[in-house]
Amino acid sequence: MKKFVAIVSAAILAGLTLSGCGNVDQSGIFSSDTKGLKVESVLSTTKESAKNLATLDLPKDAMPSPNTAVTVTKIDSLKNLPAGIEFYSGVTISPDGTSFDKAGNLKLTLPSANQSSEKLIGFSFSGEGEEIYFYPTKLQNNTAIFPLSGFSGYGILILKDEKASLPPPSSIEKQACQYIARIAAENGMEVNADQTTRIGNILRGWFNSSVQTNLETATGNDTMIDPAFHEFLKWESLVQFFGLDDSFANEISKARDTLTKAILNASEKAGKVCLEKKDPSQAAKMMRYAKIVQAMGLVGNEKINELIVRCVNFKITIESTMGVDAFGAHGSVSASGEGAITADDAGHLSGSAEVTTTSYFGGAINCTPNMAETWPITIPAFTLTSSTTEGGLELPMDIGSPPEGLVWDCSTQEITSIDPNTQWNWDLLHQDERTGISDGGTIGNYLIKDWEMGGGDGIFATKTYSRSMSAESVVPGIGMQGTFSENTVIKLIHTPK
Repeated sequence: MKKFVAIVSAAILAGLTLSGCGNVDQSGIFSSDTKGLKVESVLSTTKESAKNLATLDLPKDAMPSPNTAVTVTKIDSLKNLPAGIEFYSGVTISPDGTSFDKAGNLKLTLPSANQSSEKLIGFSFSGEGEEIYFYPTKLQNNTAIFPLSGFSGYGILILKDEKASLPPPSSIEKQACQYIARIAAENGMEVNADQTTRIGNILRGWFNSSVQTNLETATGNDTMIDPAFHEFLKWESLVQFFGLDDSFANEISKARDTLTKAILNASEKAGKVCLEKKDPSQAAKMMRYAKIVQAMGLVGNEKINELIVRCVNFKITIESTMGVDAFGAHGSVSASGEGAITADDAGHLSGSAEVTTTSYFGGAINCTPNMAETWPITIPAFTLTSSTTEGGLELPMDIGSPPEGLVWDCSTQEITSIDPNTQWNWDLLHQDERTGISDGGTIGNYLIKDWEMGGGDGIFATKTYSRSMSAESVVPGIGMQGTFSENTVIKLIHTPK
């Protein structure tokens, strides 16, 4: 083991041991001219393979969007690793590249308790294997624990050759993680006081050379707020992971103050543009800032919420016509409605609407209802994120049932007692957007994606359906011939106060 530490210290860490040297700023160890290494990840094709392998422990509101669907996939192997390094175990977590608003952790059960922990080291990569680097990890019994601030690939490598290493990755953040991971792996991932001191020196250098610098840049550049915040969150999660909160109390306080200043500056700017120019794109920015403030427990929430109450308001409108031409049946139904969407103090939007069928035409027969066919719509909590303005809007909709006892009367002298009842067939034509069927009379829950953003006249986003679908694809298995058609337009219209 001593030989291993000596080799790592001399050949890999290049003067980073600093045993007994106290607090030292290691800013000079980072490089700006590195590219990292790309490996090829071979993923399991069995969905259940990761079920008993990995556990995600994420705090409430960690995800930028509450509707994000998370998938964990087992890594079967990694190709193109340097000589002396072998893959041991790992997973990928998608959506890849998702960054959290609160840090959590990943617990990975190792496949064998017999593997010497002295030769194990954590890793992370993005995408399918881009820029792999050593990642800080602790080992408890037969479980590897990773501090988590976002989704990508994570796992454990075996150092078959104690001198083997990975090329330095491109960013200071990843380089710092690689240095720290190497130190943390020296004693079988059981970190002692000397290692903790050396890890603290890396964290101090990272903070001074990148974390605080980027936060200060964000005070005058709102495009830097998210990347600077996420880097700080990762840095802080590692400080906490290694029990260094007290040692870095001043840095944490300074960073939080700087982040607060950046967010308040950006919020005032966005609020002014939103109200004076009625620019709906500013709503997403303001909601994002409020989410960060809430997640981090920063001051200034009242001021931001005051702007949000005035700016972040929308009217939702729905105009829809659906038709059927199958098995000799010809008909169409039209419906329209609207509602409102507002923000709450938690940084989420929600609302409600009603859609009422305005006409039903059955072949040559006009039909009339004995009461209005009104469909209640609930819009559960969702979030406007930085990706929303780029087309990343995802709007949940829960559509309830029309009133009981509704009967359409299509009676004529030739045809009597034709009672089509409910005719606005949203559920039938939107099965691919269904997220579940609820109890208590609810028809279904849907997630509406792929919106067209903007459009002028206060339009924030538009979702258009103009399509014809085969009857067999809509109602499979019964041999129905013909087509179903739909022309539906949903608009979110910005209505600042």
